[in-house]
Amino acid sequence: LAIGKKLTKVTAARGFSIELGAAITVLIASRLGLPVSTTHCQVGATIGVGMAEGKLNTIDWVQFLIIFAGWVGTLVFCGFLAAGIFAFATLSPYKFASPQYLAYCPGQQLFIFDSNSNSFKGFGCAGLS
Repeated sequence: LAIGKKLTKVTAARGFSIELGAAITVLIASRLGLPVSTTHCQVGATIGVGMAEGKLNTIDWVQFLIIFAGWVGTLVFCGFLAAGIFAFATLSPYKFASPQYLAYCPGQQLFIFDSNSNSFKGFGCAGLS
């Protein structure tokens, strides 16, 4: 709704041009090995179709700034959320067989898997000697 009705006027021909332009952009970027977002391509194509009239007032620039701020905010939010989940998973206290006073694992191995019996054996820590 925000892209289709609020950003600029979209008709059938404009919609076709937006979809085709975004699809070609994604195909070219994929061929070049570039990571792109289809949503970003859609918004860029919508801006391009709106600007094709030759007037800047055909685009709701406030709506575009809201979309852009959402992109930036999402990056920041996801970064902090992932950092929090990682910190919780790696720094949470858990029990060790020995010694019991250790609050976190200073090593790299968190799970012990026995490939001979193909089963999970428990938690361990590679940093303990």
